[in-house]
Amino acid sequence: MLGKVPRFAAGVVVGGVALFSVNNAAADDLPVAKTLTLEVQGEIQEHCSFGSIPDLALGDLTAVGGEYRRHVALDCNIPVDIKVKSSNGGLANTVYPNGQGPYKGKLGYRLNLVVPIRKPALGVVTGSFQSAQLVGGGVLSSNGGVVLDGMELTMRFDQLRGDDALLGGDYSEVIEITVSPS
Repeated sequence: MLGKVPRFAAGVVVGGVALFSVNNAAADDLPVAKTLTLEVQGEIQEHCSFGSIPDLALGDLTAVGGEYRRHVALDCNIPVDIKVKSSNGGLANTVYPNGQGPYKGKLGYRLNLVVPIRKPALGVVTGSFQSAQLVGGGVLSSNGGVVLDGMELTMRFDQLRGDDALLGGDYSEVIEITVSPS
């Protein structure tokens, strides 16, 4: 109840006119102000969906050149950190990753990430990592923004020059990308 309601006395009819008296509550019985606290709660389920990235088969490494791009589906309604880690720090010879004699056993690369975000205005965060530094891992933060439209991943392999020659054999690299709340 918000306050006292005035009570009405019984009406008396005198000469065809009804008379009513109002008994108001005393002014000191009414509070000056009333406060009502209303607690409202709700939630939106946090989600972060991350698509797959197809493997990249390069073939003959002596002919590797240019950029290799992949669009990766990524949609997160919370701010995130994107952690990137390399198993070899480059495309490494599976038997002799450190090379033999004058032949190198590893082909380095640069990995670039471009991620469109909203916070609340649209923006972009970018990260660029050299393969050798990815052995320890690298992090790209959405800087408080949410990811709406995926991620562009670009790899550019180091160019072999002059005396650079790769050791014969199979080469491989595993890049692990982890998305987690920031």
